[in-house]
Amino acid sequence: MTTTLQRTKAKVASSTEPFPFPTAESHGTPPPSATAAVTEEPTEDALDHGIEESFPASDPVSVSVTRAVPKP
Repeated sequence: MTTTLQRTKAKVASSTEPFPFPTAESHGTPPPSATAAVTEEPTEDALDHGIEESFPASDPVSVSVTRAVPKP
């Protein structure tokens, strides 16, 4: 009884074509960006909450956070 792994190894061993490594030439053009960056100022309450939740930590709270929102 042969296993799936054995069959896969047999296929790979019998293949004469090289593995198609991805290169810049073998990729199509990237799709246009469907998102737009949105920045919003954090509220004082949100900053206070973040500080409380991260205490005691060695890293300060990240004040500027960017997120992507799909274009309408």
